[in-house]
Amino acid sequence: EKWECYPDLKSVPKRIDIVLVFRRSEEALEPVKEAVARKKDKGDVYVVWLQQGIRNEEARKLAEENEILFVQDRCMVHEYQMVYLMDE
Repeated sequence: EKWECYPDLKSVPKRIDIVLVFRRSEEALEPVKEAVARKKDKGDVYVVWLQQGIRNEEARKLAEENEILFVQDRCMVHEYQMVYLMDE
């Protein structure tokens, strides 16, 4: 599959379910603002996930106020492995 890069979330032509953020904690608010704008415009973006070690309470509040599920300071791969192992 071909990988494509976009300058921001509004430029992504396909549906976005999860925005996975790999930025410093103090820089995590901007992608959440973009996710909120995208949700208001296109109706997608259901989850914003801040990678392990990344926390931003202002971003959390903004996401939750706009009905976006917000996860912070968690590794998606580790969470997936924990769920997968529990099912075996």
